[in-house]
Amino acid sequence: MVKATLTQVAIALVSGVMVAGGTMTVAQNLYQPLNPNLDETWPALLEPEPIWPEVTPSQVYEEARRISVRVLSGSGWGTGILLAREGSTYVILTNRHVLNGEADEYEIEILNGPMYLARDRREPTLEAHDLALLEFDSPEDYPLAQLGESVNLPQGTVTFAAGFPLEREDRVESSGPDTFNDGFKFTQGEISLQLERPLEDGYQLGYTNAIEKGMSGGPVLNRAGELIAINGIHADPLWGNPYVYQDGTQTEADLQSLIEGSSWAIPIETVLQLLPTLARGNRDLNPGVEHNSAQPVSPQSSFSSP
Repeated sequence: MVKATLTQVAIALVSGVMVAGGTMTVAQNLYQPLNPNLDETWPALLEPEPIWPEVTPSQVYEEARRISVRVLSGSGWGTGILLAREGSTYVILTNRHVLNGEADEYEIEILNGPMYLARDRREPTLEAHDLALLEFDSPEDYPLAQLGESVNLPQGTVTFAAGFPLEREDRVESSGPDTFNDGFKFTQGEISLQLERPLEDGYQLGYTNAIEKGMSGGPVLNRAGELIAINGIHADPLWGNPYVYQDGTQTEADLQSLIEGSSWAIPIETVLQLLPTLARGNRDLNPGVEHNSAQPVSPQSSFSSP
C-alpha cells in the first residue's frame, strides 16, 4: 500500500460542512478542500476501482479551472461547464436553479478571459431535470469538458468538485488553500452512494465533497480529469426535502442519514441520454491534462455513514 506523508496530503477529515449562507452544520467524515499546489497519493481503495490514467490532483485542478465558468444571473450566481461548441457558439451546462428565471440574458466569466453575454438555450428534454444550457458566441478557442462515466463506480471512488462559491465583491479578500482570489473552489471527496433510481430533478450520485452555494452547476470529476456529474445539492439542506424519488415515493429509511449527509449531483449519463448528440465528441481525455511517469493517484477510503 502506498502511504502518504503529512507534507504531501492536503486533505483532512472534518466534522462540518459549509451550507448556503456561510454557516456550519454538523456532519461526519467530510473532506476539507484540497490544496491543488500539492501532488499526493492516497492508500488504495478497499473496493476495486477503474484504473485511471496517471494524472495528479494538481492536473485535475487545472482541468477543472479550464472548463468551469462563473454564471451571473440577475441577483444570483453559480457555476457552469464548457460542454460543447457549434462553430463560434459555445454551450454551457449548468443547473436550472442557477438561472432562477430572473433574466433573459446572463453573463459568463471565463478563466483569464472576458465576460460574455449568454442566452438561455431552452431544451424541452431537460424540463424534468435540474439542468439548463446557456450559449454565447466567441471566436476564441476554449477547452471543453472531457466526459467520463459515473455508472458502476463503487462507494469510495475519489471525486473532485469545483465551482465559484463567493460573490464577486468578496474575491480579493478570500484566502486559504481551497479558495483563490477569483473565488474558485476545488474540493476532494469520494462517492458515498449511487441510487438505483434518481431523485427529483435527476439527482442520483451522492458524494462527500463540501459543496457551497454558488458551486451549483460546477463539475464533478474523476481522477483522470473527466466530467462524471454536475454539482447541485449540498449536504444537510436548511429547508425543503429534496430526497424524494422522481416517481414521488420516499427514499428508504435506512438510507436517510447517508442521503442527507451527502452532496448530490446529476450523472453525466443523464445528460447524454437527454442530449445524445450535443457532447458526443467529448469522450477522450483532454490533452491539456498531461500524463506523467509518477505512480497513479490512489484514493482514500475513510468514508463512513454520517
